[in-house]
Amino acid sequence: MPGDITRYEIHHILVRRRYKNQVKQCKSYFGSDINSDHNLVIMESQLRYKKFKRTLQELRWGSKLLVEKDNIERFVTDIEGNLGDEGERSTEERWGELKRAIAKVAEEQLVGKGDDPKKPWITTVIRDKRTNSRKKKIPEHQ
Repeated sequence: MPGDITRYEIHHILVRRRYKNQVKQCKSYFGSDINSDHNLVIMESQLRYKKFKRTLQELRWGSKLLVEKDNIERFVTDIEGNLGDEGERSTEERWGELKRAIAKVAEEQLVGKGDDPKKPWITTVIRDKRTNSRKKKIPEHQ
């Protein structure tokens, strides 16, 4: 409106409701030299980054040990020993019992044994040297 002395502030910064606490200050500058009828709007905010939780490393089973026939037979007999009698149970119950039996026997026989390194050139000698050097770095009082 020509000759009007009122000003309409129609320039905004949109912030999601979740982040509204991060906005510290907001200003609009009317006399900026930007050659436009829009006003410059500046916002100060404080960013907070999300902290990630570390997940536990899964146990790796040395499945290469199951290549030998003796190990396979021992593994199967131990699983059969951990299974109960068949009786009158649902399929889901029997499947859960089978999974628990396999996991228990695998933890006893396969965890940490025959680990396949991610790089095949790492031999057991190199792995032993690495574990010894790690043990030396750890202080004894811990």
